[in-house]
Amino acid sequence: MRLRKLIRLEGYMAMAVFMAIAAIVFFWDPLFTWSADKIMGGGDYTTMFVPWLKFIYDSLRQYGALPLWNPYLFSGVPFYANPQPMMFYPFTYLGLLMPITRAMALTLVIHVWLMGMGMYGWLRSLGATHAGAFLAGAAFAFTGTFAVRVGAGHYATALQFAWWPLSAWALQTAFERRSWRWAVLGGVPLALGLLSGHTATCLLLYMALGIYTLFEAAAVYKQDGHWKAGTRVVGLAAVAVLTSLALAAVQYLPFFNFSQLSVRTSDPSLDFAARFSMPIGHLITLLVPDFFGEPIRTGYWSVEGYGEFTYYVGVLIFLVAVAGAKLIRNGQRHLLFFLALALGAVILELGPDGVLFVLFYRFVPGIALTRAPGRAGMIYTFAVITAAGLVWSELERALPETVQRLLGIFNKTLVWVVSLITICAALVAFILYAAWKSPDTARLWYMGGQLTQFLVLFWAAMAIFFVWRSRSLSPRAVNVLAVALVMFDLWSYGLKNVRPGDNSQDPGWPRVASFMQDKPGYRIAPVDFQFFQHNGALAYRLRNQYGYDPLVLARYQALLDSAEDYFDRVHDLLNVRYVVARNPLEFKEGGPKLPVSFEWQDLRIYRRPNPLPRAFIVHSAQVVPGDAEARAALHAAGFEISRTVTLPAAPPCSLEPLVSAEETAQVVGES
Repeated sequence: MRLRKLIRLEGYMAMAVFMAIAAIVFFWDPLFTWSADKIMGGGDYTTMFVPWLKFIYDSLRQYGALPLWNPYLFSGVPFYANPQPMMFYPFTYLGLLMPITRAMALTLVIHVWLMGMGMYGWLRSLGATHAGAFLAGAAFAFTGTFAVRVGAGHYATALQFAWWPLSAWALQTAFERRSWRWAVLGGVPLALGLLSGHTATCLLLYMALGIYTLFEAAAVYKQDGHWKAGTRVVGLAAVAVLTSLALAAVQYLPFFNFSQLSVRTSDPSLDFAARFSMPIGHLITLLVPDFFGEPIRTGYWSVEGYGEFTYYVGVLIFLVAVAGAKLIRNGQRHLLFFLALALGAVILELGPDGVLFVLFYRFVPGIALTRAPGRAGMIYTFAVITAAGLVWSELERALPETVQRLLGIFNKTLVWVVSLITICAALVAFILYAAWKSPDTARLWYMGGQLTQFLVLFWAAMAIFFVWRSRSLSPRAVNVLAVALVMFDLWSYGLKNVRPGDNSQDPGWPRVASFMQDKPGYRIAPVDFQFFQHNGALAYRLRNQYGYDPLVLARYQALLDSAEDYFDRVHDLLNVRYVVARNPLEFKEGGPKLPVSFEWQDLRIYRRPNPLPRAFIVHSAQVVPGDAEARAALHAAGFEISRTVTLPAAPPCSLEPLVSAEETAQVVGES
């Protein structure tokens, strides 16, 4: 027994060393060679996470406290209640010790290590061999699902994915030992997943683990023949979930209230929830991930959402998982479950084109608010890699004749059929490009190249299967070849996402900041800045009427939408003195125009005439029953916004002015 534990410990040590080296090499450039003003790829890193994180750090350094309120975006918005800035995530505060770009790169390195180690431990807890768990861990750590989110700047989503196998591992240990203590420990990685900021992705994890819990409970009930055994499994999972919610309550209690007031709850329609559903034709990207191009180097020419539709696990991993279909008859219940889960996730990705999403939309709490069914591909990634690790383990344990039977599906006929179809499709693409050579048909050349790349990887995988069946190499050599192929495949795909991007904001923001330096009492309205660039105002501490965040207060957005033009009193009420525009504003013919106060290249700052101060006192109230009526009253002729407030009910006190004191209103602090 002691020898077995020692061998198992050596396996964990080998995996830990391998993952540390691989993660550092993968992120070598952002860790050691890029200057501090370079960040991976830009995208949401630059436009969301860097401004948010710097706001947290500046608040801690200046005031010694975390920011509760963000006065710079959306005319003021709760900050503490928003989980996306990851205020309570431990790894967030590496940025206090080093440049933020280095801190984010180091955080990704740590999470890649956690992904590999978590998947290794999870597979071992399911009874996988060292080689099977090692192969699965290497694949999961560098899967296209993670790499694409790194490239797109989906920082919180990438970090959250690291907690999937760790959560499953802890929960499985609790099931095996029937241990309430392990159930409590299982709540820790679940809580860290919640605190990493991307709630919608964490909801998918809870769904997957919930389905797995019911599966395990049914299996235990069947084995023990008593309902109490199955109930205990459900109870252990419930303890883990409750522990995670308790640990994350500091973030999620205010978030729950905030989310109820956001635009997400104002329109939870099927159309909203189904946005970013994977088109059926995109299923080819499970094996040829860039069949429709990619946004970094060549351009992307399919429907919006490359980052929501890409869940590439590598050709070998996919084929190994497919081989598991022959093992189902041998009582491999875990393998059966994860193959079924992977298939179900693919169907869920299709949104309304698959029946599962409509059922989940109607009956699973939270699905209507999360959007993007394509993200169910994360469940697919987790499930298919788990299945591949289990299959590889069974192949390792099997006798030579059993290996022959299990790998019999990968025969010469399959190789010829797949090769013929792929070669013909690639040749057609190359020929059509040569016949109508133009920028528009260049896509055909690229698609042909992607098919060719798939075919080479397919042949390499078939060669490994052939070597295994023929026993021409030792099992250890086959394992090394398999890991090498997986790493080559996934690194070839994923490394393009580790590229330097400019960490600076839109070049117009410094000019606006300089202009507004002596005008701190007013807000601005950048009307035609790129949507993703609005958080640049936070980076320069400018008070912006707009912002970039999925969680916008619904009533505030409705108020903005009710404004008809730049002279509208909504802008007056929101203290907007200046309108910032990239292109000349268009005014009604014969009507008033806003004067230009500043001009630089294509940037213009227009001055509005009568904004109200940020705080003022009124002595008159108009009672209106609802928000729509209040907005109508605001725009009604004769309504004086500087003297009257709209309220849903009569005020509980007198609004008469004081006789003996001068009345003033002043903003003295923000937190």
